[in-house]
Formats: sequence, structure tokens, C-alpha cells
Amino acid sequence: MSTQEKTSNIIGSITDFLASVKLSVFLFIILALASVSGTIIPQGQSPEAHQAVFGQAYGLMDALGFFDVFRAWWFQLVLVLLAANLIVCSSKRLPATLKVVRASGSKPNAARFDSMFSKASVKPEESFDISLENAGQAASLYLGPRFSRIRSQALEKGQGILIAAEKGRWTRLGAYIIHAGFLLVLAGGLAGSYWGYSGSIRLEPGQSTNMVRTNGGEQIKKLPFTLVCNDFAVTFWDDGTPREYRSFVTVLDEDGESFEQVIRVNHPLRHKGVSLYQSTYGQASPETINLVFTERTEPGQAPGEQTAFTVKMREQHPLPDGSGTFAVHGFNHNYTMGGRSAGPAILVIVEYADDQRPAQERIVLLRHPRFDAMQRDNYIISATDYVPRYYTGLQVTRDPGVGTVYAGFIFLMAGCLVALMLSHKQLWVKLDTQGGKTRVKVVGNTNKNAYVFERHTKRIANNLFEKMRAMEK
Repeated sequence: MSTQEKTSNIIGSITDFLASVKLSVFLFIILALASVSGTIIPQGQSPEAHQAVFGQAYGLMDALGFFDVFRAWWFQLVLVLLAANLIVCSSKRLPATLKVVRASGSKPNAARFDSMFSKASVKPEESFDISLENAGQAASLYLGPRFSRIRSQALEKGQGILIAAEKGRWTRLGAYIIHAGFLLVLAGGLAGSYWGYSGSIRLEPGQSTNMVRTNGGEQIKKLPFTLVCNDFAVTFWDDGTPREYRSFVTVLDEDGESFEQVIRVNHPLRHKGVSLYQSTYGQASPETINLVFTERTEPGQAPGEQTAFTVKMREQHPLPDGSGTFAVHGFNHNYTMGGRSAGPAILVIVEYADDQRPAQERIVLLRHPRFDAMQRDNYIISATDYVPRYYTGLQVTRDPGVGTVYAGFIFLMAGCLVALMLSHKQLWVKLDTQGGKTRVKVVGNTNKNAYVFERHTKRIANNLFEKMRAMEK
């Protein structure tokens, strides 16, 4: 066997393998199982979270990509093989289909007509007292508007006229339209896997960013614009559950263009292929906090002098006695002690002018004004109130293949419509002379929905016969 023949055999074996229906079924099963696993197993969480759930199995599952199934190498390989399977299947069958579609038309054939008429379950036939020529002309005029192609031919030895009509030959391409839709969906999915990402942004009012931390926190992606959070508003129902939350943002493009938009739940911001969805919110550091410094007195004495301050985060203020300064450096809306919630807490750092005294970190609890008394300092710090402020949490997605996927679904729906609802219809009318009258026979054929087309053929024949009866008068 020559090298060329060996190469040809190898290519033929690969082609047969890729065109196999068994391969298609196997790949679809793998995709279904992968989709189920991607639904059951949480995707895109931190390694610590996955390890806490799956324990020793984490390493193997992570290596196989089960925590990001739809971007795993084996999942993408399945998509590529399925695409190759569809392409090879279509390329092997498409030339024969195109040959049928491009043919000049059904050539009238008396022997074929007689064979089809004898086997047909619906055999419309009737004789009329009109000339053969007039009957043939009437049949052609009636069928012309109802079919795209009409061919008429006189039979040998003046035995009559045979008319062939057809329409919908292009509908044989319905399966290939479906294949094209699948390929577009697969191409869009692969594009999203390679060049897309999903992540989140957390912004407080006044903050801006052009970076996104991907789900799982493994990567930082740069946005093609800068997002500025101008404000964030949340409203609540009477029972305390959130009613609506909105982010007021400004988008700054790299070319200097900008615009403002409000992001709400189910009303995302879409710009330059990136979509930002309102997904969550939470309490951020307050804008202002009301603090009270109470001078410490001995037990049994009247409370000491109180000094009130309204402060901003990290804003330095002098202590009431001038012995140093203080500033609020942190806020926790749900501080825990010993595993129990102590409510909102504020971190105050006190720095003394006396270098001998180290700076103090003081935890101030709003629900427990005397908690700071344990510090044994000259002043007991308590917080009376604060102006709440919230941060916005935005879900960010970039999927360059989403347009291709949408186009694929359009092709799929169009292909299913063509494949299921439309068909290639053919109708033959034979006119000959019998007993001094013109006999008309009608038979039809279609590549699908034969029972429906039989009724359609009968209806066409009855209408045609009605016109010919009118010509007898």
C-alpha cells in the first residue's frame, strides 16, 4: 500500500469517526452531565470555600476543573469535537442536498406518474367535456400562483399532457440551518470561555475603579472604562427588608467621553461589551459619627464633664484636655465578641502628645455606652449615633460571544420552523383523452407531513376540477 493510500485511509477513518452518530450522542451526554455538575457544584468560589466543602477531594476536582466547569479544558474540547462532528456530518450530506435544491425542476415523466398514481392513497380523477389544450392551459394557470416552478410537456404520440409543479425545494436545507445554529452557539460559548469573565465590584459613594476581581478572586481584569459611584440609595419595607436599591454611577471612557446612569435590579448598565448588574449592598463606613467624651470620676461622684464631637472617618480631633488627638479608623456594623453579636462598633485610635504613652486602639460599642470604661483612661468614649452609609455590590460580566449565541438561537428557531412546519411539495397533473372527453388525474408527493399534503392535494384537485366544470357550460 502506497503512502498516499495510507494517508487517505487515515483521513477517511478520522472523517468517519467525526461523522458518527454515536459520537454525537456521546458528546451530548457528556455536555448534559457537565451542565448538571456545573449546577450542583458551586462555581467560581474561593479555594478555601471549596476546600471546606469537599475536603481531600478538592485537589482532584480542582485539577479537573469542576469548580469552573464551563471553562475547563475538557469541556471546551467536547465543544470543539461536537462542532467538528456537525461540520463533517453537514459537509458529507450537503452536496447531495444542494444538487436537489439547485436542479432545474422536476422533469415530467409519464411512467413515474403512473407508478405514483397507482400507489397513492388519494387519487383525484375526473373527466370533462373540454378540449385537451384548454384543460392543460387551465391547469397551468391554476397551479402557477400556488407553486414556484411549473413545467409542462406533451406526451409521446399525442397521448396527452403532463404538468409538474413544485415548491419549497429549499426547505430541504432546514437541518443544515439547525446545524449552523448549533455551530454559532458553540462558537459563542467558546468565545465566552476564552475571552469572557465574571466578577464583582464593591464601591462606596465617591469611590471609582477600572478593575474587576473575578469570581473566586484569582484574577484582576481591567475594564475598558472607569466607573465612578456618585451615590447609592436603598429603601426598605416596613418590616426592614430592602425594597429597592440603586447605584448612581458615572462612566468615564478612555477617550474622555462620559455619561451617567442609574443601575437597578433587572436594569443593568451595558457598555463596550461589559454588563454591570445590581446584585447586593452592605453597610459601609459612616459618613459622620457622633462621639461623646465623658471625664472619668471616682465611684460615687457625679458624672464628669461631657464633650461631644461629630467626626468623619480618619479626621483628626484634639482630646478635650489637649493631651493628644483621636480619629475614627474603622467601623463594623456587626461586631462579634466571644461568638456573640455586639452590634455596631467603632474603632477609635487615641494618640498622646506624651511620647511615653503609646497610642491606644479603643473599641466603642453603640449598644453598650459604658464598654469603653474598662480602658481606665481619663475619658470614657461612647458613640450616640451615626449617619448610615452603604456600599454597592455590582456583578460584572463580559461575554464577547453572547451576540453569536443569540444569532445561533435565531438560526435554531428558524431551522426548527423550516424542518418541522415546511416541506418540499411536488404535484403532477396528467391530462389525456378517454371516451371523447379529457381525463384529468392528480397526484402529489412531499418529503414530510405526507398525510397533511394528501389532504392539500385533494383540495387542489377539487378546486381545479370545479374550474374545469365551469368551462364545460
